[in-house]
Amino acid sequence: KSCTSRPKRLWPRCNESRWHFPFWRVPWDGHRPMPIDPFEPSEHTAALLMYLRQRFRTTPADSVVEIGVGSGVVLATLLAAGAACGMGVDVDPEAVRRTLSLLDREALADRAEVVQGSMWSACRGRRFDLAVANLPHFPATSIEDAHRPSTWSCGGADGRRWLDEFLVGVVQHLRPGGAAIITHNVFVDVDRTRDLAAQHGLVVEVVHTASAPISPAKFHAMSSSTLARYLGHAIHRVGQHAFGDFHILDIHA
Repeated sequence: KSCTSRPKRLWPRCNESRWHFPFWRVPWDGHRPMPIDPFEPSEHTAALLMYLRQRFRTTPADSVVEIGVGSGVVLATLLAAGAACGMGVDVDPEAVRRTLSLLDREALADRAEVVQGSMWSACRGRRFDLAVANLPHFPATSIEDAHRPSTWSCGGADGRRWLDEFLVGVVQHLRPGGAAIITHNVFVDVDRTRDLAAQHGLVVEVVHTASAPISPAKFHAMSSSTLARYLGHAIHRVGQHAFGDFHILDIHA
């Protein structure tokens, strides 16, 4: 066969009805596609972990809380970095189970409490040195994804359903000198986050910026107003691929 012959496409084009996900969404075991883990850590999680490790070298925290534990890797990292005690909260019982299992395997369970609950409701009367969150805040009400729940990653049409609730409640759960570290998509209005934090006496500092792929399913779920405002600024198209910028924010008094 000629080396200039065109190879057979393994994946349909983006305008074909069978095409849903680029190759990086389908793990391969050498024989067939493998099921996607809905709690698989994302690029946002990886960037958050990197910053938290760096931060703990100079600014350790005794007590920590993670709102929305998911896979449990963030809470585990905080405890492994030196936090004396940690609390994890998630509305999904499977996330709670997985986090407890991970902490047990990493010999960290004796310093942690993981509970099922919605946002700050499980933390009444408690304060922490550090609050961390990688919340669902993609600007969509539902995402057509065969491998995940339709509400996976969704934060409502503007992406702020859970983000705003976190920001309003966090000041009541920080010790003096405490801080919150969160991931924040640039295309869900960082200025609004600054204004809301300021209303509660908090300052927002961008400490890291990165970009992550946006799947076709997510891209097509975004509102036209979001695309009109951010396409070419915080959302980038390269051929059939899309990428979104996100920040790690350090929020403190």
